[in-house]
Amino acid sequence: TLGKSREAAGRLEEGIREFPDSADLRITFLKDLLEASGQDRELCLQTIERFLKECPKLAGEEEFQKLMREYGINVEGKVWAEKADP
Repeated sequence: TLGKSREAAGRLEEGIREFPDSADLRITFLKDLLEASGQDRELCLQTIERFLKECPKLAGEEEFQKLMREYGINVEGKVWAEKADP
């Protein structure tokens, strides 16, 4: 349900604040954000940009790169969507 996904997102945000170097928590957060139906694409892109600034090593994570390819998001230089939602 929407309530549970909001709760999960809140817990992931808490975890990210507690463990600012954790790429895994950010990847999980982005996966949930991108999978959520009806999620604002611009919000997703802004969140990705913020996470890359906070945790630059994220860009080098294979799981992150795979997720970006899966959703058609280019993160080289500036974050932008290559195509509409899958």
